[in-house]
Amino acid sequence: MSEVKIYYKQNRQLYLQKGEDEYEIQVKKCFPWTHPLEYLSLRDVEDTEVYLVENFTQLDPESRKNLASYLDKSDYIHEIVKVVDVIEDVELRNYKIATKGGERSIQTRLDDWPSLQDDGGVIIQDLNGDLFRIPIPEELDENSRELLSTYIS
Repeated sequence: MSEVKIYYKQNRQLYLQKGEDEYEIQVKKCFPWTHPLEYLSLRDVEDTEVYLVENFTQLDPESRKNLASYLDKSDYIHEIVKVVDVIEDVELRNYKIATKGGERSIQTRLDDWPSLQDDGGVIIQDLNGDLFRIPIPEELDENSRELLSTYIS
């Protein structure tokens, strides 16, 4: 993968140099989230994939360092401690939740279902790409478990 370089510019944005082409990029993780350093989609400002990193270790050391720095800054996952309500609307599912940081509302598309993880936790990705995690669904209060029962098995 020596033809690919990932670096920051003075504007503090992440860039990809691929051959003669240069792209300002953002990184989106592809499924499965249980392997956070595999299958990273590098996307340009128009959200078009310009490169797929299949395995982080295949990058040169400087590119790995820059990509790791980006992921560290963007990898915050909110922990859900309570589900207040779930309402389905036209093409959207609206969640009212409580996180360790307070109450908030998030939305997903109706076809985007919460993802059950290998460790038994549940991940919900909202329309903005933010991740919300329920570490142990069985430990939620009864009302939260009942509201989620339709969406996770």
